[in-house]
Amino acid sequence: MINGVLNIKTLCLEPYTPRNKFRWQLPYAFNYDDEINIIKTWLGDVTGQDNDMINIIRAFLKITLAGGEVQKFLEIIGPGSTGKSTLIRLVIMLVGESNHAATDLRNLEQNRFEAALLYGKRLAVISDSSRYGGEVSVLKALTGGDPLRLERKNQQQTGSFVFDGVVMIASNEAIQSTDYSSGLARRRMPVIFNKKVTNCDKEKWRGVGGIEKAMKDELPALLNWVLAMTDDELNAVIGGIDGNLTQSQRKHLCETNKLVAWIDENLILKEYSKVYCGKSPAALTNDGEIQFEADSKLYPNYHRWCKENGAQPIAVQRFSKNLEDMAGHLKFPVKSLNRDSTGKAFQGFAIRKDCHNKFSSPVPNHALENAEECTSNVDAYSPTTRASVDDVNNVDDYLVEDF
Repeated sequence: MINGVLNIKTLCLEPYTPRNKFRWQLPYAFNYDDEINIIKTWLGDVTGQDNDMINIIRAFLKITLAGGEVQKFLEIIGPGSTGKSTLIRLVIMLVGESNHAATDLRNLEQNRFEAALLYGKRLAVISDSSRYGGEVSVLKALTGGDPLRLERKNQQQTGSFVFDGVVMIASNEAIQSTDYSSGLARRRMPVIFNKKVTNCDKEKWRGVGGIEKAMKDELPALLNWVLAMTDDELNAVIGGIDGNLTQSQRKHLCETNKLVAWIDENLILKEYSKVYCGKSPAALTNDGEIQFEADSKLYPNYHRWCKENGAQPIAVQRFSKNLEDMAGHLKFPVKSLNRDSTGKAFQGFAIRKDCHNKFSSPVPNHALENAEECTSNVDAYSPTTRASVDDVNNVDDYLVEDF
């Protein structure tokens, strides 16, 4: 702080001494008596009085100031004129202009010198992320405490460093990537801004010189409010993100992960159902066989969905592991079975059929509604008989385990 070293546990100021050395400083003074008002009101306005969202932002601010081994990044999503940029500038003011660095996801991932900009910083602001759809290995290293190359242009590489700050991502749409594992999903702290800031909203703060000037004057009060968040409250927010995901977080996952989007559209949860992963349909030439495999096996069904939706499917070798990983992240009652003579299988998943229309979509709400069972589990092209359904007299004799 400008007026001394703040002990965040006791909230007592201590003088600068040779033993209290810091490489960074907050650009304002600490005042224990300052109380937050305007900033808290503004947060309520832009979030639609969503206390869960406000607590996520507050938790992120505490991690920004106090540090810790929390592998998370704040992802702010929403159209223009919803307050995203104002929140970014607020966080920058709180941590200090000189203590942050700004970049974009494309440069961070593809420019080998970009990571060096973050050395010694407390905050990394990443913008325009929705336009990028490639690998996010650097972002995962940045938020996961892994070493990053310290390489500057026209200088010899001097080793590596671990970024001990926090990451804040802002975009008009949820960022897309080719990482379909839960590794990136677990790191996200999504905040959705969808309430447009009107002229009336701006007029509300004109009397105090505009919202950003009012925020700057209230930074010491914001610091007090953030530090007043107890460790139990912080862990409850983080635990909520890591535990039972909220509906908005589940919908966000569908928008950002193609594998999850396929699960939500094409699968249901059915306790005793067993369905095989299958093989890549690339080697098949018979249209009927291709259709049958896509209707009855997981990977061919996923492959067809990707083709229909213009998405790039992951390799069949990675499919079962990523599916198991994501099912665990979503806490589905699904079991990965050992490989048998037919191949790899899952218990608890079933491929959605026309007769499953009363089953809820699994990701936004994985609890199944009371649904009517299919009157027939035999498709027009049975995997057991290859016979027309019209020729089947006893349906029970032809039930297959993966429906």
